[in-house]
Amino acid sequence: MGDLIQFPLNRENKKFVESEKERQANIQKYQFELCLNTAIELTYQLFDDIQARGIDLNNNKNQLDREMLMVCEAIKSCLMKASDLGHPLQKVTNQLINIEDSAIFINHWKDYLNRTVD
Repeated sequence: MGDLIQFPLNRENKKFVESEKERQANIQKYQFELCLNTAIELTYQLFDDIQARGIDLNNNKNQLDREMLMVCEAIKSCLMKASDLGHPLQKVTNQLINIEDSAIFINHWKDYLNRTVD
């Protein structure tokens, strides 16, 4: 039989965070990083799918870099708003997107989610 490792019995009970304010800041930091990483991943998947459908996004003559980054930022903004975090595009979206168009879009999306799959 091997030797047992003795763990200290008089260890200090350390807190993960010192205050509620620090805990909330940690949560916000985690949510921001999750939104950022998820937006990037989803954008790459989206662009990969678009290219698989025959649209060349690598064509440099169209200089799509800003538009492609804008798609990523729009996804990030949406995820951040869902997490109660602010993003500069949220103000632009409120000015640019008509409420009626938004309602139509969300209703179509809900119908899509509730569709029957054969």
